[in-house]
Amino acid sequence: MLDTRKSLDVFSVSTMMVLCLLWGGQQVLIKLAAPQLDPLMQLTIRYAISALILGGYLWYRQGAGLFGDNTVGAGIVVGILVALESIFIAEGLRYSSASHITVFLYTGPLFASFGLHFLRDEERLSGGQWCFVVLAFLGIVITFMGRGDAAQGNTLLGDGLGLLSGAAWGATTIAVRTSALASARPEKTLFYQVGIATLLIFPLTFFMGHSTFEIDGAVVANLTFQTLVLVLGTFLGWYWLLTKYLASRLSVLQLLTPVAGVALGVVVLNDVLDLWFVCGALLVLIGILGVSVLEVLTLRRAGVTSHLASEA
Repeated sequence: MLDTRKSLDVFSVSTMMVLCLLWGGQQVLIKLAAPQLDPLMQLTIRYAISALILGGYLWYRQGAGLFGDNTVGAGIVVGILVALESIFIAEGLRYSSASHITVFLYTGPLFASFGLHFLRDEERLSGGQWCFVVLAFLGIVITFMGRGDAAQGNTLLGDGLGLLSGAAWGATTIAVRTSALASARPEKTLFYQVGIATLLIFPLTFFMGHSTFEIDGAVVANLTFQTLVLVLGTFLGWYWLLTKYLASRLSVLQLLTPVAGVALGVVVLNDVLDLWFVCGALLVLIGILGVSVLEVLTLRRAGVTSHLASEA
């Protein structure tokens, strides 16, 4: 079947910039509401509401056949991984800044590319891509340098948890791509993620003593925005773009997200960025960008070769 998806245009680039700005602001919003509502409880609430909305929609569409396929096992796995990612994010934000956590979270695609290289022949990295992977991991090492005193030690712990959240995200991507979920509807995959994560995180918030909260209008507005816009709205926008435009081009633009997250952290929360972190983060972003750009070029060359072969 002929692929009718288009290259990027002004509308798609503008939409992606808005999505990246919203994604980049997630950790900032969590941090803003943290004094009144624990970060882990915030994630639990927004996942629970999202799961109810998605579950109702899927039940309306599929009825009793909702779980009649072979995706349940894989769905539980990705739900567990999302729960781990959420715990690492929430705990990381206790010790580190929103800017740091955003950068480390977005190493997820790097971990995914690394793992998929060994699991799927069609996703093997080229020599040039491996160079950028090494550069990105070097950047990660550099971001952890220069942490001497106790305060920096706490930041180091938070950054380590942020990096683990990126690894969990990468593992989630691998689990989706190598299981029955690879051919499932995206909203069903998201339902598994937020539904299972809710069931796991909710009791954990009480066990860890993070269940206390002070609700006011600002917190309610914050959580409503996180749930309806950041979880559901951006998800729908992203997958709509994927149906219209080439995924490889859109993925490159996703790298604007950590940049937006750092900028918002500095402007809104007055995050302080040390030189080691800035230099390391730049290497991480260059590495991820290099892997993505080389992937786009490879796909473009493959398309040209296929087109020439069909004409021969």
